[in-house]
Amino acid sequence: MKRVLLIISIMTFPLFGGFERIYGGLAVDKAFDIVQMSDGGFVICGSQDSTLAEFSDAIVLRVDAMGDTLWSEIIRTPLDEDFFSVDLTDDNNIILAGHANSPATEDYDIYLVKMSPSGELLWEKRIGISNEDDWGTKVRATSDGGYILTGFTSSFSAGDWDIYVIRTDSEGDTVWTTYAGGDFDDVGYDVRQTTDGGFVVTGITESDLSGIRDIFMLKLDAMGDTVWTHTYGGTGHDEAYGLELRDDGGYILVGSTQSFGSGGFDIYVISTDEFGDTLWTRTYGSSFMEWGSDIERTDDGGFIIAGWSSAYSGVGQQAYMLKIDSEGYMEWEHHYGGTSNDICNAVVPTSDGGFALAGYSFSYSAVVGDAYIVKTDSLGNVLEDEAWCPVCIGAGWNLLSWPFVENALFSEIYPHAIPPFFYYEGAVYEENDTIYPGKAFWMLSGCDTTVYRRGEEFSSSVDIELSRGWNMIGGPGDTVDVGIFSDYDEIVLPIFGYNPMTRAYDESDYLMPGRGYFILSTEESSISIGD
Repeated sequence: MKRVLLIISIMTFPLFGGFERIYGGLAVDKAFDIVQMSDGGFVICGSQDSTLAEFSDAIVLRVDAMGDTLWSEIIRTPLDEDFFSVDLTDDNNIILAGHANSPATEDYDIYLVKMSPSGELLWEKRIGISNEDDWGTKVRATSDGGYILTGFTSSFSAGDWDIYVIRTDSEGDTVWTTYAGGDFDDVGYDVRQTTDGGFVVTGITESDLSGIRDIFMLKLDAMGDTVWTHTYGGTGHDEAYGLELRDDGGYILVGSTQSFGSGGFDIYVISTDEFGDTLWTRTYGSSFMEWGSDIERTDDGGFIIAGWSSAYSGVGQQAYMLKIDSEGYMEWEHHYGGTSNDICNAVVPTSDGGFALAGYSFSYSAVVGDAYIVKTDSLGNVLEDEAWCPVCIGAGWNLLSWPFVENALFSEIYPHAIPPFFYYEGAVYEENDTIYPGKAFWMLSGCDTTVYRRGEEFSSSVDIELSRGWNMIGGPGDTVDVGIFSDYDEIVLPIFGYNPMTRAYDESDYLMPGRGYFILSTEESSISIGD
């Protein structure tokens, strides 16, 4: 297996006290799960599907509490790998689960990986039977320091797939396995350890049916023996993807239903007692399509649900989050995203009382789809209290600027850059430690990436003193058409930006926030850009 550093480009939007971010590159990048670290940051896992390759790669990304990337890793072989689930271990490391192709037979194995908080691979395990397919959809740490996994398997199946449950020790070695299913497809999507030391699993079944597809729940004891099973649903498609424990010893499931609700698919929540008998059910949705992906318990005894809805964008789906009380009554709802497809796969309550969502976005993607993370307050709001700007950086020299009202220190804004930093003053390059609005500067980077910088507020305009000859300038916090320079007789167009990827100067029609430009003046003058 080859492990290489993945530099993920970042784009963010100036909306936030929380944040709303995309992470990706020239491939379809998807986030499937998220967990918060003790320092307030997050670990996100998912997949990267290259537009130029047949197979996908597993990715894991760690960001700080404001969403800035600390490190990212891609695990790549010539075949398929994906991470679908992440959790924290009792020794403060990271456990990930998904699937990977077997190099020998090209069938799928469950792929279990343990990493350190700094991204170091501690161990990896493949679980499966040769010439059969086994997928891991969820992993959780257990009270004894081991792990419980669920997913699906064709290794023992009477039909195509059976629900698969695996318990391992702290080193990822199998303690026991069990499976459940019938003559058709049965898939496990979530698993939790219960207060009696056993486990409860939920997913879907096509073997034990009231309709086309039903929700399935399985209770196991600590040794993996079946205690009871239940199915739930109506005459249509009914599916469960998330599971949580209730304070009273019962369970709560979330998924989607076509059998009940307002039409199309609606988010479907089922609350049961400790034996799996239904206490109540609720649907949430419209005549469009709503999908429930994940559910987590909140400190007030209620639950937070994540998924997506097509009722808001008018074209595709938007990420969707709703808060319910302990009896399933909605307290609030929010949607996030643009006018294309934006999907939420997972939610985690955060240490500050808010929430973090993980999924993927086609609305905000620069190319074909990027991982999408949203951090909110306790009411699901993404608040504005600072201005943010994405800054694309290439390996080597970069011509940048600072689109904020205040001065800043290079060491604080670009701590990973290679000093010194240079301004161009009077036809001479000069080193400087301070960034000034309206002035462009050269910065040296050791890698291709995009970082996200914040300031007090965007500048609405900048005043720039020009020398005779070439000058390096920056713009304000908004994109500006270079046509504004036609009002200045001393300015000679075009202006030029620097492309760090091609290492060439390009004519520019616009001044973009965060970028730097060369402009030619026939005399000393002063110009104003912006309002």
